[in-house]
Amino acid sequence: MSRQRSACMVAAALLCLALPRLGAAQEAGANPELAAAMQALRPGHLVRISTNGVRDTGRVGLVSSNQLAFRPRRRMAPAEAVPASSIDSLWTWRSNAGSGALIGASIVGGLGAFMGYAVAGATLDYEPGGSSKLGAAAAVGIAGGLVGTLFGGMIGSVLSHWTLVHPSRP
Repeated sequence: MSRQRSACMVAAALLCLALPRLGAAQEAGANPELAAAMQALRPGHLVRISTNGVRDTGRVGLVSSNQLAFRPRRRMAPAEAVPASSIDSLWTWRSNAGSGALIGASIVGGLGAFMGYAVAGATLDYEPGGSSKLGAAAAVGIAGGLVGTLFGGMIGSVLSHWTLVHPSRP
């Protein structure tokens, strides 16, 4: 009897956890993908939406699971409430600054470490030991990594792009 009771309580707890998510999916036009995409948006995000075949670009004002408050870029107008059921496609503006910074740090840092190791002790009359070469390689590699992060981030932020959020591509 106690085993049945505990199984029943676990099933009730799981049902209570799942019901809010199911309700949010139904509010978003029975499309859980769109509901999840809209929940990820924050006020101020630059988005491009297509409603009933008309595409518009602007900033997110407020978002809920069943509507999107949207301030169009083309005019100084108050935010429009767009029902989630009328959204055909949703695009977000993504920056490549993080990827550019990582790539720049890897390439320039690696080249800097190699050059630091190769050039260490070039002006000395003797060949320095391995530990002093590694110290120079680390110092030049870290400095190169910082410079590469800066320039890679700047280049990546210029190469931003639109990403389709809803409907997702197969």
